[in-house]
Amino acid sequence: MQENKLIKALVLNAQLGNNSAFEQLYQMTVPQIYILTVRLSGGLTLAGTLTKKTYVNAWQKISQKDEKTTFLNWLKIIAASTVLEEMGRNTLEKISSENDPQTKENEEVFFNQQPLEKAIRALEFVDRFVLILHDLENLSFEIINKITSLSINDLRSKLMRSRENLMIIVEE
Repeated sequence: MQENKLIKALVLNAQLGNNSAFEQLYQMTVPQIYILTVRLSGGLTLAGTLTKKTYVNAWQKISQKDEKTTFLNWLKIIAASTVLEEMGRNTLEKISSENDPQTKENEEVFFNQQPLEKAIRALEFVDRFVLILHDLENLSFEIINKITSLSINDLRSKLMRSRENLMIIVEE
């Protein structure tokens, strides 16, 4: 996918340290990154925290972004890595607001209104992770391999299993 000239110019300016260019990139991409973190984490409040961390990480790494990857795909990779990093630290349990009844109610309303999102949320974390990145975000197995360190064959297997499980959940 080709990136438009405005985004390329904003990325270049952000790489030169222009905060307002990065702010514009943030405004243009935050809805996509937020929904990605909602899907990967399975929680609305948690996704807000992960989205913020994604953009902090992106700002710190903006000088490393190459021209081969679109800005949005680059952000998706950072978001997925951020979610995995937080899972590894078990911070998801720490910052999860399962004990907050209002947050839990909001999440239930959101996921109940979105049957596909509810079905995806019911998948095991790794299966959900691979399905979302490959089928919904169109990232290649090679990119997902770099994020997860899982072999391409493992990723293919997990994707097949997650698709099968998703069909079972949807049919229930």
